[in-house]
Amino acid sequence: MARATTLTPEERAEKRKEYLREYMKKRRAEGIAWDSDKTKRNEAQNEWVKNNPEKVKKYEKENRMTIATRISKTLTLIFIHIWKA
Repeated sequence: MARATTLTPEERAEKRKEYLREYMKKRRAEGIAWDSDKTKRNEAQNEWVKNNPEKVKKYEKENRMTIATRISKTLTLIFIHIWKA
């Protein structure tokens, strides 16, 4: 099995910076401006929501499914705990 080469802290920092640069480019391409001004960021997000209703619906559906899964798992654990007691 091949072992990954270990990076120096400077190399890791450079890779992290490069990753963040690519991530920011991707986010800007999606129409979300991630700058330090929170008001502008919120306005950009609101604009994105207005312009992408189908994506918003998809994300909301995924979020509902995640919440339902979490509730289901919790109830299952509670039931098992009570059953074993």
